[in-house]
Amino acid sequence: LAITDSPLVVLTNQGTASASEILAGALQDNGRALLVGEKTFGKGLIQSLFDLSDGSGLAVTVAKYETPNHTDINKQGIMPDIVVEQDPILPYQITTEADKQYQAAVELLTSEIALANAT
Repeated sequence: LAITDSPLVVLTNQGTASASEILAGALQDNGRALLVGEKTFGKGLIQSLFDLSDGSGLAVTVAKYETPNHTDINKQGIMPDIVVEQDPILPYQITTEADKQYQAAVELLTSEIALANAT
């Protein structure tokens, strides 16, 4: 049961990792969202830390992430549906005309909404 069937666009880049990466992949695999931006990080392993008696620790891989279509993302990442390379910008430039990924997402979302309203 979907809460909404409104168009959805998700921005991704190398900072999209772990849980955010899996969410983006699940939305993409299920045809629920279009991904815009750059390839995700590729953090596909789940590790547990165990303390050892000498004070050191041990990290053990206990599971791996896969998208719903069983795509292994570890060290590969997820490619967006629409690749938009982003030049370095400053924090205050996010969501401005300098933010190419944001601008592409807004343009795509606007056209998707117009298309949905036309039917």
